[in-house]
Amino acid sequence: MSLPLEVRKFFGHALNFAQHGCQHNAAKVLSGFGCAGVIEIIEDNIGGTYRVVYTVKFSEAVFVLHCFQKKVNTEYRRPKRTSISFASD
Repeated sequence: MSLPLEVRKFFGHALNFAQHGCQHNAAKVLSGFGCAGVIEIIEDNIGGTYRVVYTVKFSEAVFVLHCFQKKVNTEYRRPKRTSISFASD
């Protein structure tokens, strides 16, 4: 409930697709989970990037495993490249 309203509506819409046996365009299968069928939806909003991770392995329900805001770790962020220009005489 702490996510912005627009993000919750978007995730609800995308999860509704999953409940009806479809996959929303924003949904991507997460690798590294074998055949578990773990799917992630990413939504960018003015407040940041939000993700919901769910599985549809079970035919009777869609299980949301985790819903969170992606935090940017500035400590490990690469500095932007700067271009060096030389003045010609």
